[in-house]
Amino acid sequence: MNDNELLRTEFDIHCINVISGKSIKEHAVVRLLVSTLASADEIINLRKSDLKIKGNEQIIRLTSIKGSKSRLSPIDNKTYKILDEISQSIQKEDNIFNYSVEEINEIIRRYSGGRYTFKKLRDSVIRILQDSAFFEGSDFIKDLVEGKDISKTFIALQDTHPMFSGMWDIDDEEVARDFIRTFVSRTGIEDPRKIAEEIGEDEKRVIQLLGD
Repeated sequence: MNDNELLRTEFDIHCINVISGKSIKEHAVVRLLVSTLASADEIINLRKSDLKIKGNEQIIRLTSIKGSKSRLSPIDNKTYKILDEISQSIQKEDNIFNYSVEEINEIIRRYSGGRYTFKKLRDSVIRILQDSAFFEGSDFIKDLVEGKDISKTFIALQDTHPMFSGMWDIDDEEVARDFIRTFVSRTGIEDPRKIAEEIGEDEKRVIQLLGD
C-alpha cells in the first residue's frame, strides 16, 4: 500500500467513524471495532459487566466464544463513555448489543457507501496501526488481539492509534476543519447544508469551519 492509498484508507476510517455518529448504538459498534480490533462475535457477546476501569485505564473484556475464550483490551476514553452511556438502562449481565453478524456487516457497509465490509475495515485499521508503529514496532497489535501486556499495549495505543488521540473524531476544531476540507475534495460536495446532512454535523459549525 503506497502513501496515497494509506491516506485514502485513513480518511475512509475517519469518515466511517464520523458519519456513524448519526446513530449512537451503531456508532458504538464502529468505535468498538476500530478502537479494540474487536471481532463481530466479541461485539455481539459484549455485556455491561465487561466494562472495567483499571487505575487510569479503561479496560474492556471481549469474548469471542460466549462463556469461554476472552481477552482484556484497552479502549479509548470516548468509546468507553459511549458504551457506558448506552448500557445504562440494562442489567449488568445483559448484552449491550442485539445485532447479528450480518447486521454488523450491514452497519459497516452502510456508513462506507458499500466500500467496506466488517473484515475489510478491521484489516484496514490494522494496516494503519502497522504503518504508525514506527517506534513501538507492531508487536503491540498482536498483544492487543491476544489480550497480553495490557498496560504496555495501552501506552502504545495512546502513542499510535488515531482513535485514542482523537484524530478519527471531529471534536477538535483543527481536526474537524481538515476532515471537512478533505471530505469536500473527495466527494465534490460543497453545499454546507448537504455536507452537514451527510456527516451528521451541525450546519452552522460546517459553515464556520469552511470559512476559517
